[in-house]
Amino acid sequence: MLSSSMFQGTGKGNYSLIVTVIRTIVLAVPFAYIYAVLIGMRLTGVWWGIVTGNVLGAFIAFTFGRYFVNKLKEKKEI
Repeated sequence: MLSSSMFQGTGKGNYSLIVTVIRTIVLAVPFAYIYAVLIGMRLTGVWWGIVTGNVLGAFIAFTFGRYFVNKLKEKKEI
């Protein structure tokens, strides 16, 4: 969520939307399905899937955010 806010603050709202969609839909939903249905954890699996998706999404957003900030720093130095 912090990376999404950073993108919004720098005027890159589309990047924020992409990171949020990846975190909430692309990662959390499949992990919730895997844990709940395929592994058989039921409701507990849904919650763990959401947690797993959010953790992986946060890692991706943080990595992308660092890359973006480094690119901004490079442009400023030139």
